[in-house]
Amino acid sequence: MAAQIIFEINNFALPRTLFILIFFQFFWSCEAESQSKYIFNHLGIKDGLSSEKVHATAQDSKGYIWIATKNGLQRFDGVRFLSFRHQEGDPTSIPHNSMMRLCMDKHDKLWIITADFQIGYFDINRFRFHPVKIVFKNKMLNRAEGDFYTDENQEIILVLHHYNDDAWGIVTFDQKKNIFSDEDKRFALPDDWRISFFSIDSLHHHYWYGTNQGLVKYNPETGNFNYRGHNPDKDAIINALQNFSETGHPLLDRRGNFWMTTFQDNKNVHLIFYDFKNEKVIDRSDQLQKAIGTYYEIHNILPGSDGNVW
Repeated sequence: MAAQIIFEINNFALPRTLFILIFFQFFWSCEAESQSKYIFNHLGIKDGLSSEKVHATAQDSKGYIWIATKNGLQRFDGVRFLSFRHQEGDPTSIPHNSMMRLCMDKHDKLWIITADFQIGYFDINRFRFHPVKIVFKNKMLNRAEGDFYTDENQEIILVLHHYNDDAWGIVTFDQKKNIFSDEDKRFALPDDWRISFFSIDSLHHHYWYGTNQGLVKYNPETGNFNYRGHNPDKDAIINALQNFSETGHPLLDRRGNFWMTTFQDNKNVHLIFYDFKNEKVIDRSDQLQKAIGTYYEIHNILPGSDGNVW
């Protein structure tokens, strides 16, 4: 069976309001085939959602769904919403009602970035917010724009971009000092290689970075960075894709094929696929454009547990 490829996209022909969809999947099998059925329920303001503009979701170890909305943070238990909003004069409340990013780490810290770029974590048991500062290139930052990721140990990683021209890169959280810092050598790229996207592949546990200058791979076993003009591991993927700049959403799938986006023409996002077996680079943009029929942006490329790419 051919791999199913589904991309998370923003289609501007549709309403830009994002709805929460809670779905249940039922499986059954027959002798010759297996089938799946999905049931979707739409939850809106009438059900207790504080805003139908939802920017992010996360799930904790107890199964609660946490929702970042334009009007506060909410916890959903499958029946009821519990809401958290900024309280003037209370530094333990969330610092801003418009929440932009969420990420849960292995310690059940709920990491938050607000619309005004304040960063910290929310204690999901005591319901208290803890601000966290960033040390980047010997500067202390109280605010920053970026995206959360987790590494293979489920430790939190913050990719900085956009808010401050001097703050492009990756910082990791120091539990003892309660700060993000840029001391981790896994992310020590040359200054003019600005990291905007990051992934760790499940095949070899290599690190892949999408940067303004092109694709980068870090190999933890050798300690080598591999990129255009510097490929000590002689990586085939780097060789094949070295001429692309403004790369994003790098993903090595379970079949050994590679996916990424590029915006190097500064006009349209291109979906690039590298067929590892046949050593072919394929631009899938036209195929995607025909399927969608209107302007689109790719916001993520994600691996599924079944080997499919979403």
